[in-house]
Amino acid sequence: MSPFPLLRLPQVPLFDILQLWNLMELFNLSMISKRACSLVKKVRNSNRKVLLISEKSVKLREYQTTSNTEQVYFIYIHRTSIECTVYEGSLNGLPMSFFVSTQRGPKN
Repeated sequence: MSPFPLLRLPQVPLFDILQLWNLMELFNLSMISKRACSLVKKVRNSNRKVLLISEKSVKLREYQTTSNTEQVYFIYIHRTSIECTVYEGSLNGLPMSFFVSTQRGPKN
């Protein structure tokens, strides 16, 4: 069976297909090429804001809100904080963490 030429589809059907993909599938596609990465960026969904980081200078801090019932997490990257939700899971047996932004822009 020959491979399906996904990236040769017209833009509208391609975006419709990519909207159905989960975050790991989109991430894997974005790693194929610069063109694939730019396509994934264009498919952004307002419900999905993800920050994937692989730097040693990243710190994750947990704070309690005033009600003491909700935990708030912040990622610090080079003195910039980003409020986020942390999801943990595994991929092919390897532990992974996903940091999902809960704000519209970085806080300093």
